[in-house]
Amino acid sequence: MNTHQAKAIGERISWKQLIALEPRLLELYREAKATRDDKGKSSFCANHAWYGRRGHEGFKHRMCELIGYSRKDDPVLGSKFAYDVAYHTIYNALPDCRNCICFDARGFLEATGRLESKRRTGTR
Repeated sequence: MNTHQAKAIGERISWKQLIALEPRLLELYREAKATRDDKGKSSFCANHAWYGRRGHEGFKHRMCELIGYSRKDDPVLGSKFAYDVAYHTIYNALPDCRNCICFDARGFLEATGRLESKRRTGTR
């Protein structure tokens, strides 16, 4: 398969096809899905879980080791399209933000029409 063919496949790749090519993505998805918002705490921030915080590696960093531009060995897994599918699938598996600064900023931007709500709850 040449690079042009791989790019065309990458433009149409599904989550199911991605996890067949890279099973560790499914493990990462399951870990994100298992993440819980501890209601005993005053807030939860999905972005902290995604990007990492206070010395904890986030889901995004771990995902980037498996897919996207760092995957020079596989033109499909290395494509922007595959990266986008994995990014949105894994990120959306996390619980919504609650009482964090992301919630406040996003709510403000949505309320002022500067950001279109992409999630049903509109909290992230």
